[in-house]
Amino acid sequence: MNDSDRRRYEMLVRVKQFGIDNAGDFSGIATTKFNLVGTLVDDAEAKSAAQQSGFSEAAQQFEVKDTARENLRDLMSDTARTARSMEYEFDGIADKFRFQRNMNDADLLARARAPSSSKPLYTTRTSRTTDFPTTSLPS
Repeated sequence: MNDSDRRRYEMLVRVKQFGIDNAGDFSGIATTKFNLVGTLVDDAEAKSAAQQSGFSEAAQQFEVKDTARENLRDLMSDTARTARSMEYEFDGIADKFRFQRNMNDADLLARARAPSSSKPLYTTRTSRTTDFPTTSLPS
């Protein structure tokens, strides 16, 4: 609502109050017009309340999204740190889990989903199998 709208609304509130205070002095079409102004003011107040409620709900949703974003960044940072520590065992794993703090939301989600959508590229270098001799024990 700009200044002009605000002044018009405040004028209508004063007209409504004037009509209520001086209802005995008017009759006929004036009473109808005062009732119409009262209806308009009541409608504007209801819509203003709904708009303010929407603003607070939007602000709350922004906080929820901001919290979720920070939680995801913390998890991805932990994953990247773990991948860097595993670099000696699995070549190139740190590059796959690289994380930058300045990514936008879409890139952040895409980067977070990427490891789960690709098949594992890393296996252990050596597979150790131990052959135990099979002996039959007397019963």
